[in-house]
Amino acid sequence: MEKKDQVASPAIDCSCAPNPRTPTIEAIQRDVGLANQYRIELIKLLLTIAAALLAFTVAFRPSLTRIDIGWAMWAGWLGLAVSMIGGLFHMLGWDHYYKSYRDHDWGNKDDPAAGKASGRAARKRINAWRRLSMYAQFGGFVVGVAGVALFAAINIDNAQKPGQRSESSAPQQSIQTSSTPPENAPSPAASEAKK
Repeated sequence: MEKKDQVASPAIDCSCAPNPRTPTIEAIQRDVGLANQYRIELIKLLLTIAAALLAFTVAFRPSLTRIDIGWAMWAGWLGLAVSMIGGLFHMLGWDHYYKSYRDHDWGNKDDPAAGKASGRAARKRINAWRRLSMYAQFGGFVVGVAGVALFAAINIDNAQKPGQRSESSAPQQSIQTSSTPPENAPSPAASEAKK
């Protein structure tokens, strides 16, 4: 092809074309939405596991014949309780964080700059106790699981087997006070003959 046969393409202004490395606002909002869903699901999962583990261990303890290192179970229960309370406040913190935009940033229509400053200060306070709650949830969960696991590992042989009766529920042997021997007991003459 000769130069004169080529069609000249008009110059394209690339300033409006999206940069392939710069995400669109829709992509950013979608990613934030997915991150929020994963965060909420993680908090709910830890709350569920902590509550189930607490309920299981409360039901497990009466089936022990002997209890060793009981402090580990108490530490586990305390850790799981702290984890559940921390998880509730963690979720509440995120709720208040998102409400702060409505209540502070957009709530002050007379002075938007003061509203934004108020919103930033509110979110700083909210983030402080939300993070504290998050650390309590995760830390309590680790302490709780470790305490319960240690207690279970030490006391696994102390659990009653299915169908096994504990010593307290076994029938007591009665002491014979009568002078007549039981029917299946050997006679005194037979025991003297063996000697």
